[in-house]
Amino acid sequence: MKRSISAKQKKRRPGRPKTGIRPMIGLRLSEAEVERVDQWAEHNGHRDRSTAIRAMIETALSDWRPKKS
Repeated sequence: MKRSISAKQKKRRPGRPKTGIRPMIGLRLSEAEVERVDQWAEHNGHRDRSTAIRAMIETALSDWRPKKS
């Protein structure tokens, strides 16, 4: 005889499961800005747009220090 399905099954959430690594941040860019990002990525050896944008942000923030009050 087959076992019946337990009433305490976990319900799956719709959509892709969370990875828990980094939060996703959406960004809208004009076609010209996307083209410039792609050119920068190619010039600096980045394999994809996401990696290039992360590198741009890291570069911009590397020398930045908050003002002391």
